[in-house]
Amino acid sequence: MFRLGMSDLGPMLTFTSPDGKITIHGGDVAVPVAYALPGAFHPRDGDVEDLGAQAQLVHARYGSGKEFARLDAPPRFDPLAAN
Repeated sequence: MFRLGMSDLGPMLTFTSPDGKITIHGGDVAVPVAYALPGAFHPRDGDVEDLGAQAQLVHARYGSGKEFARLDAPPRFDPLAAN
């Protein structure tokens, strides 16, 4: 379990096959779970709104799962991309 705010809890699991070739992630503390569409006060993708002890909200336009995976997966799962 991880806690991002007073009432913002989430599970994080990682399973790796015995041969190390397959890794399955469920939940990730580094992936923001609270999103809102950009608006007048936060017009850009990636703007963060600090909600104090409750959580942090990230403002971002809707993107498909394919777009999210293209941007998010390489730095998380490719050891060469992380360097």
